[in-house]
Amino acid sequence: MRVLVILGLAALAAFAAPAPAADDLAPLPETRPGRPGSQVVLEVGLAMPGGDLGDDFNTTELGFGAGNGLELGFRWRFHLGANVSLAPYFHFIDYDDHEDHRYDPEEDETVEARVRSTVYSYGFEARFAPGSPERLWRPFVAVAAGVDRNRVEGWQKEFDKVFDRSVNSLGLSARIGARIDQFEISAVYRFNRFKTWRYFDTGVEQDYVWDAVVIRAGWILAF
Repeated sequence: MRVLVILGLAALAAFAAPAPAADDLAPLPETRPGRPGSQVVLEVGLAMPGGDLGDDFNTTELGFGAGNGLELGFRWRFHLGANVSLAPYFHFIDYDDHEDHRYDPEEDETVEARVRSTVYSYGFEARFAPGSPERLWRPFVAVAAGVDRNRVEGWQKEFDKVFDRSVNSLGLSARIGARIDQFEISAVYRFNRFKTWRYFDTGVEQDYVWDAVVIRAGWILAF
């Protein structure tokens, strides 16, 4: 949350700053005056899991023990005007595995046991960026909705058997950041909550929280 506040203040400060001189403007391709053309944005980020996703695997009933992960993605942005755009997107997050060890009586040795958590996310993002498209610095806010495919590969809590299961859920997110020339820096809150009986043998359907905070950087390719 502290990161979101800091980036939000930075974005507002950038927007409130005096307009840059003509030499500092970063002209973008336009389909008509004041309206940028379509853009492909390539993105990379650091995803920090919360809720059950980041809870300790051994001491909590529903925790997966995931650590900070790498996010990769892209979006194809279409401008509806000078300030509003819509973009289909795809992102993949590979969280750091939970690592443990267990004794295998059949092999009479201690073996490594891993639990891997990943998310495939796709949907649409609506973005609002105030000010002129030609500003070198430009803040923005965005909201997104789509489908998250939440996959877990690993061991049951009792370490008695392995499983590989996926659960689809509604994925929502909010993003705030700034464009700097042909790059974007932003902070994202991913809202990902669902019910399932598929992961652990609890006997009933459980509520899972896979929320995460992502610090993301993007490279804008304009057409």
